[in-house]
Amino acid sequence: MRNFMKEGKFVDVAKDICYFPRKKIVQITKNKTQTNMFDSKNRISISALCNLNRGLLFKVLGLSTLALMTFRLMHIDTYAYEKSKLMPNEKLVSVIMITRHGARTPLSIISKLDQVEYDPNLLEPFVKAKYKLKLLDNSDFDHDILSYYDELNLKNHLIGGIGRGQLTKVGEKQMFNLGRRVRQRYIEDLKFLSKDYKPSEIYTRSTHYKRTISSAKSVMAGIYLDSPEADQNDPFIINIQHLHEDVLFPNPINCSYYAEMHKFIQTLSLYTQNLEYIENLIHLNKVLKGSDEITESKNISFTAFRDDMLARQVHGLHVPKHLEEFVIKSDRYAAMELTAETKHNIKISCGRLLNLFKENFLFSYEIDSKNNGEDFHKFRYYSAHDSTLNALLAAFDLIDEEHSWPPFAADITIELWKRMDNPDNNTNDYFIKIFYCGKRLFLPNLPNQECSLDHFINVLDKNGVDKHGYDQLCNEKFSS
Repeated sequence: MRNFMKEGKFVDVAKDICYFPRKKIVQITKNKTQTNMFDSKNRISISALCNLNRGLLFKVLGLSTLALMTFRLMHIDTYAYEKSKLMPNEKLVSVIMITRHGARTPLSIISKLDQVEYDPNLLEPFVKAKYKLKLLDNSDFDHDILSYYDELNLKNHLIGGIGRGQLTKVGEKQMFNLGRRVRQRYIEDLKFLSKDYKPSEIYTRSTHYKRTISSAKSVMAGIYLDSPEADQNDPFIINIQHLHEDVLFPNPINCSYYAEMHKFIQTLSLYTQNLEYIENLIHLNKVLKGSDEITESKNISFTAFRDDMLARQVHGLHVPKHLEEFVIKSDRYAAMELTAETKHNIKISCGRLLNLFKENFLFSYEIDSKNNGEDFHKFRYYSAHDSTLNALLAAFDLIDEEHSWPPFAADITIELWKRMDNPDNNTNDYFIKIFYCGKRLFLPNLPNQECSLDHFINVLDKNGVDKHGYDQLCNEKFSS
């Protein structure tokens, strides 16, 4: 990540530090107490800037700098886990964590714009750890066998010669840092996981994409290795499923209904989104291609625009100045596009994954309630995609339609806890905590905001489906 110098302001995004004239902050904010955000060297953390409202951020940073910092700002305050201390009458039983991969090269390119060059050095690994791929039946899988989508993306070269949708060393660093936060909470604070890697204790599964597999490797290294360069005796085991059978993301390959519905919702959203969205979509298309005509096949969506611009931002590449206004807006409007699609397809998007979560937690409860010391995978980690996390948030009724796009390296973590002051070992003694990017979330309409295991199973059942139910949904005849 490079440094940015704009109008005398110095921003080191990688180190989370800004250098600004102290007088200017005070002058703009009209509040002398803002000076307590500085250290002795006139430095201010980007985290502290998040305490300013959006209008003040525009004034302090200027639109250009703020646009370049958008990605970084999305991550501030997100991993402030609640104080990780174990109450004497509570026990952590099991954890499920599902992540979006780290920063990658773009999947979408706006052809009307001058393209930027992606240096092949971006694909130099940040994390050197070894890993071994296995199929779900525990048979070994060759690393060199690519999925259909990876083969396609690698053939679509960007300027610079590298393929689309590839995890970069920036993304590996993000995932390694996420692993460090997992290590802090579950090894150092809660003493839940062993310090050394034990495949019998932690289960790792990824979709069959290079970017999610490398993300999983990087998270595991962050949990268990001393540094990104460290080597280990035993490779990390990463389980995968053939892409056409995978349930860790909304999968159009194994569901023709989903593929058709995807096109239908794209068309429908042009007529059902709010007027503000439509006006901005028309404006975006007029600026990009000189035409205000928008149809399902001809318009440039905010999703595609955001993908191109965000990849530029996070890798310190050029974002055209005349598009900075749209860059600021794109997270909101792209999220609206994604959420419109997700809400029409929750059972297909994540129904089998919800069912898998249910099986995992009920199994954990069964083993723990027997209290016989039997080993099991008490931490299950799934490496997936933004569409996965968006679908899960929608299924839990926790989605914010206007700000719901999961950032790179986002995670949803679900913890199963047990109260130890009741010896009955029934499901009423077990309860759930949910975190999104480290922030505690609460399911709606719960007294005292406490989610029992029974209630959470009911939430999973609402949209969960088994393979038979999924196949039935996918084989339904589509009609608009």
